Amino acid sequence: MTILFSASTTGFYDTRVHGERTLLIVDPNWARPLISVPLQPGEALPDGSFINETDEPITLDVPDATAEPVLIEVPNESCMLPIDAVEITAERHAELLAGNASGKLIVPDDDGRPTLTDPLPPTAEQLAASALAKRSNLLQVATQAIAPLQDAVDLGDASAEEEAALLAWKRYRVALNRIEQQDGYPATIEWPVNP
Repeated sequence: MTILFSASTTGFYDTRVHGERTLLIVDPNWARPLISVPLQPGEALPDGSFINETDEPITLDVPDATAEPVLIEVPNESCMLPIDAVEITAERHAELLAGNASGKLIVPDDDGRPTLTDPLPPTAEQLAASALAKRSNLLQVATQAIAPLQDAVDLGDASAEEEAALLAWKRYRVALNRIEQQDGYPATIEWPVNP
């Protein structure tokens, strides 16, 4: 097994899954060499395919069963490795995954090899989007708390505690809607306290 990293995809690859770039195959032009085998009268070749039926010793040229075929390297048409994938050790792969799990990013260096780096701080747009998403969730909670309290007030059936709670929840909801007016928004936000 070989582990590789591609700078273009910033992904890891494994030759067991994605294939080797090349394969070793028997050279299609390779022919098994011949060896000369002397046979006495009446003697047979070891495989029994020929018997010397003459009265004289003879020599036959037969394929050498012990000869190792010549192998050649050819491109693997089934290989799914990116062209820029570089080999890394299993230990380096484990280090990179551990770093990524602790919040680091895996990025290619100038040579296309994987390295760990700290993530970039979020942009103002990202901070604002996150703040607005949080505000939306908090407003939903406030609206759900306000609805039954408002019903009790509208029906003239609210207790003093319910009227106070309704007022606190409405103030909270107003404060949530004003977070964008705070100095330092969206980098720093002083979130109102849930009643």
